[in-house]
Amino acid sequence: MHARALEQGAVVAEPWGWLSACAQELHAWCVGERWVALAVAHQGDDQPYQLVVVVTDVAPP
Repeated sequence: MHARALEQGAVVAEPWGWLSACAQELHAWCVGERWVALAVAHQGDDQPYQLVVVVTDVAPP
């Protein structure tokens, strides 16, 4: 999602830019007018994997 949008010159709104940069796998659902995203993030070889949940009113790109 993030790389493709950047290649096309688009700006990826947060939190989607951050999530796509650090998430190995991401699932998102629209619930009413909000988005719920569940991701597994890993920010470096010496860092543990993290389960990340984000609730936002910003739609994914």
